[in-house]
Amino acid sequence: MALGSRRVAGSQVEGFSVSGALAHGGFSRLARIVTAVPVEDFQCGFKAFRGPVAKAVFDRVEEPGFAFDVEVLALAHQMGYRIVEVPVRWRAMSGSHIRLLADSVGMLVQLARIRRRVGSVRSRRRA
Repeated sequence: MALGSRRVAGSQVEGFSVSGALAHGGFSRLARIVTAVPVEDFQCGFKAFRGPVAKAVFDRVEEPGFAFDVEVLALAHQMGYRIVEVPVRWRAMSGSHIRLLADSVGMLVQLARIRRRVGSVRSRRRA
């Protein structure tokens, strides 16, 4: 699968506030720790799958909301699909924002549910 990333060489990012960049960076770091999926940008929004891969992954997704992308990537990685990050041209849109405190708590809860359902590749390799 191809994953658009705002954090790889060649990406062009416009209008990302300092607080937004910190929040997204922190969430991606935490998602990497929780899932062991080696990507830099879990929530850029640009993802491309081959049809059979999309069906196999999306048939297993349960998580709504902000962490939906994390579960998609965790499942794809767990199932052995290769994930390639590609640079994107990304511009912040007005009206698109997170509520730092309230949304952070919800995201932590969602990450815990994903970890419980999907686990991490790291923990599965040790078993």
